[in-house]
Amino acid sequence: MDPAYVHLESDQNLKIKQTQRNLEEQDINSIGRYAASSYSSIEDLMLEAKKTKEKMIGNEQ
Repeated sequence: MDPAYVHLESDQNLKIKQTQRNLEEQDINSIGRYAASSYSSIEDLMLEAKKTKEKMIGNEQ
């Protein structure tokens, strides 16, 4: 596979944050390694999912 690793552009983090804000405005939660273009462990993903769930429940109250 060419390339085998993700190569981020210099402004990639800004683009990701802008896209995530746009999605959140539409009540869409984007989580996980593909959502952030980052490398993470299963434990990281579980914690991120838990935080997202708590945020969603907090928005419903």
